[in-house]
Amino acid sequence: MHRGWIGGWGRRILPALFVMGWLGGSAAAETKTPSRPRAVRPVDVIESDQARLGGDMAMSQFLGGMLQEQRGDFAGASAALHHAYLIDPHSPTLLRALSRAALHAGDIESAIRYASDGLKLDPNDARLRFLRASIYQALGHNESALPDLQAAVENDSSDADFSLALARQYERLNRLQEARESYELAFRHSDPDPDDELRLAVLLGRMGDSKSAMPILDRLHEENPDSEPITLTWGWVADDLGRHADAIPVFEKHLKQRPDDRLIRRRLINSYVDTGRAQEAVPHAEGLYNAGADLSDARLLATLYLRLQQNDKARDLALDVVKRRPNDWNAASFSVALLGRAKEEQKAVDLAKKTTVTAPNDYRSWMLYASALSQAEKTNEAVAALGRSLAILPDSAGAFVEIGRAYTEAGQTARAESLLVRALVQGADTAATWYDIASAREKAKDFTGAETAIHEVLKRQPDNAQALNFLGYLYADYNKKADQAVPLLKRALELDPENGFIMDSLGWAYYRIGSLDSARVELEQAIQASGEDPTILEHLGDVYVALNLVPEAKARYRRALEIKPDNGPLRVKLEKLR
Repeated sequence: MHRGWIGGWGRRILPALFVMGWLGGSAAAETKTPSRPRAVRPVDVIESDQARLGGDMAMSQFLGGMLQEQRGDFAGASAALHHAYLIDPHSPTLLRALSRAALHAGDIESAIRYASDGLKLDPNDARLRFLRASIYQALGHNESALPDLQAAVENDSSDADFSLALARQYERLNRLQEARESYELAFRHSDPDPDDELRLAVLLGRMGDSKSAMPILDRLHEENPDSEPITLTWGWVADDLGRHADAIPVFEKHLKQRPDDRLIRRRLINSYVDTGRAQEAVPHAEGLYNAGADLSDARLLATLYLRLQQNDKARDLALDVVKRRPNDWNAASFSVALLGRAKEEQKAVDLAKKTTVTAPNDYRSWMLYASALSQAEKTNEAVAALGRSLAILPDSAGAFVEIGRAYTEAGQTARAESLLVRALVQGADTAATWYDIASAREKAKDFTGAETAIHEVLKRQPDNAQALNFLGYLYADYNKKADQAVPLLKRALELDPENGFIMDSLGWAYYRIGSLDSARVELEQAIQASGEDPTILEHLGDVYVALNLVPEAKARYRRALEIKPDNGPLRVKLEKLR
């Protein structure tokens, strides 16, 4: 299962003021001293502008100020350096020292003024640029800091501190590719700190380049096995790359120490499912739901119950959701759908009908009621409920799309298309609405019309994996242009490589053109990816029959009927094998 990456990293803003946070708020922020603090260097004065310090008196005041700064007497340092400045106001080095001392003393306004005056004298002073940028960052003026950091790196690309600061600034501005390049520049000129390597690895993950992040994390994890940030990030990226068995112990250990980390608990649940350990995921999902009865947690728990065929628990969950969230339309909608999936069609109808009583003037209530009636195969009553919904439908594109889809589900495809066309006129999302029109036409067995409509989607979005899958499956399922289906579906799978339903479409297309071995491979992979969808099971059974693997075919047909017992044609196929 593909999951996307998360950000939410803390920031090291200034030398000696940097703070590095943990992933997505899953652990407390930790103050960290930078690995290479920039020390005060009296040798800075031994430069070409030494002669411009106004003689021995200015030099004496300058060195005295630097010594006081090293001792931590920032007020004294500022006073001594100011005396030197009065003697010689034309030294960028002196102004840099003054700005730094003022910053340490808490006089931000003076620190910026001294740095700016120094840059007027020498715009190419990289350390002054870096210093002023640091002050801007401390004030939260990140846009103002960026030009100074860029100039500092341009003037001295060999200083790793400059490049690292620029990389972090680019991160704050979500300019990820530039941040990556800045980190890599810094690492070319200095041995990287583990924290900075970890930042780069996380950045690569945010960019979707987990394969580049993993070698960094493997090495960091080996060198720092007790570092929680490194270990958890290593587990996260390993999970993204499909190494779920490696990630699970990391997530389990983390949750023992931080049991309230909901994000990692969700990760662990998904990893259990991906490794065929769905039953172990259930207590974790129940804990999430019981902690707050959030609908997203209810959906996750419902998915597990249905996957494990625990329909009684799914039913009880649906009833509990509406009990905890009375008069909540979203909760009612979820529970009606779940009751239908749990084979409790009449309870779904009864619950949906209640929403029409509590909210009789909300078209969505009647749509929900129609959907429940349709699941219960009460088609005439469903159409009547949709008529009530249509009578109070607001004049909006979104509403036309919603009820158009509902009419498609109820088999009223002509009405569905007329409403979807009205949605197009009202300015609905063109590609998505054409997809809905294609679906309505396909349900009406209008092959040519569905093909025309889905081409309208692909004309606007040629890399739409869902539309490519629709067209490829249309060709395969109708056994028309089946030779064109395979390249379409291969392209769809390139765009969405873990989608089990695209694998099913490709396997079915191979079956149609007689490539039975290829069909078997794709459909067996589809079962693993989708979790025993009854249509995929039937397709695989058909392939096994064609390969004369009769016992295997019977097993898949029986399993599909257990999931969907009302499939009459499939029952006939099974009877013929006996």
